[in-house]
Amino acid sequence: TIPYVVIKRAGTFGSQASEKSIDVGVATAFAFSFTNKDIQQLYNAMYHSVVTVNVESTLTLDAAALNRPSILINYDGDHPQPYWKSIERLYEREHYQHVLATGGAPLVKSHEELFEEINSLLRDPNHRKANLRTLQDTMLYKRDGKATERVASAILSELA
Repeated sequence: TIPYVVIKRAGTFGSQASEKSIDVGVATAFAFSFTNKDIQQLYNAMYHSVVTVNVESTLTLDAAALNRPSILINYDGDHPQPYWKSIERLYEREHYQHVLATGGAPLVKSHEELFEEINSLLRDPNHRKANLRTLQDTMLYKRDGKATERVASAILSELA
């Protein structure tokens, strides 16, 4: 292990938890679920992180909401894969193009690029800060803590 580095897949695998999960409507909800404890642990880890690293995930947006930069893995590690099994293919999907267009989360294509980006952020916390702001302004709408109020208001206005 590396000091100060946490590598963890969030959630509870094989959960039989009786509490409601955010995945409750999914057919395989309890194969891999997020319990309240898992959500709190993920939030805490991201809140205290200097940077998050992921593969084409909405965690990029979660990190941005916490004003934390993300680095996106765009290679198959030490074992290159055929196109249809490659991580690189994931970034071609349309829904993630909006995230990539902001430049708010750099794509790294090798271990060396990953280490370079991490070290740049450790040396200079403002590294790519303008890009992160663009990601926030483009993808996160309002960050005022009133999302539930807006959703409830929209639903109530449709019911009226």
